[in-house]
Amino acid sequence: MKAMKLPEGWTVWLAVLGLNAMAGAMWFLNRGVERPEAGGSLWAMLRSLGPGGVG
Repeated sequence: MKAMKLPEGWTVWLAVLGLNAMAGAMWFLNRGVERPEAGGSLWAMLRSLGPGGVG
């Protein structure tokens, strides 16, 4: 079941990319919770999209 020929070590790169994405999301969420004003208009937009205007 080898449809695509993947380069050696692709699992390592996939894991690294996944961890980086998770770390970035956690940092953004933690920063947003601690300092909502840090996000500026982006954070305001995300809050307005949330249910009942979270925050």
